[in-house]
Amino acid sequence: MSSILYVDEAGDVGGLANPPRSNDQPLLVIGGLLVDSRHLYALTHDFAFIKRKYNPNLLPKDEHPLDWILKEVKGSTIREHLTRQTRDKRRRAQMFMKDIFGLLQIYGVRFNARIFIKKSGIEFKEHHVYGSAIAALFKSFDFYLKEKKDFGVCFCDSRNKTKNSHVAHSLFTEKFRRKDPAFQNIIDIPSFMHAENSAGLQICDLICSGILFPIAARVYCSDVKNIHVQDRGLEVREHFGQILKNLQFRYLDQRKGRYRGGITVSDRVRKQSSSLIFSEKFEEKDSLIQLKEHFS
Repeated sequence: MSSILYVDEAGDVGGLANPPRSNDQPLLVIGGLLVDSRHLYALTHDFAFIKRKYNPNLLPKDEHPLDWILKEVKGSTIREHLTRQTRDKRRRAQMFMKDIFGLLQIYGVRFNARIFIKKSGIEFKEHHVYGSAIAALFKSFDFYLKEKKDFGVCFCDSRNKTKNSHVAHSLFTEKFRRKDPAFQNIIDIPSFMHAENSAGLQICDLICSGILFPIAARVYCSDVKNIHVQDRGLEVREHFGQILKNLQFRYLDQRKGRYRGGITVSDRVRKQSSSLIFSEKFEEKDSLIQLKEHFS
């Protein structure tokens, strides 16, 4: 038995100008989908079926069922439909994503993410931010595997050779260091692949870009006045906030005596709680945990 971590992102690693420009993305989401490999076959076929159900014109009707994995339904398209399109398109996107989340519940899939809110006029340190996010996802995945008495592998959506190599080497030095090597239940450093041949990466993109990004943009970046921050992000939270909360994998870090993992927000602007991703209700307990994590 083994498990798989699929990693994808939404947003970009560019800085946020002061004042923000019309197409500046105010945040970066890096998410990880945790899948038991025993369910990968069924998950892939069911995902392809849902894509075909809601997007019947993506391919000719006589195409092989597995060819539907090649035509991506991008998370950015779902985001646009949920926040900037007509009522009919919004409802269709909501139903599509609810079917996707229902699929994840059936197969016991979990999801974690790190969300970084950019501060206008401040350099966004790509290597540090991306590296720390992947390391945090790896650590959560390692605890997930330990709980299951399992081993696993990781596949990341490929960016380019230089960026892939930087991320892989930073994890390599942690995993294979002489003293107290990390990630012992993860078989090796990440492999990089293209999403058009992976249901796991495509689902991860749908959650990161289609759901988390519009919620986080509206909740944490409401002072940014451009196309990426839409009031309907709050409506997306109403529909999917509790689902996201239930999808998390969190674990107790015995050394620190606190819970780690899940969906966390690094808000360098207003230091708001990660719990606001799930609900407008301020959850003091979660906020205190997040504050400790922020300064640890």
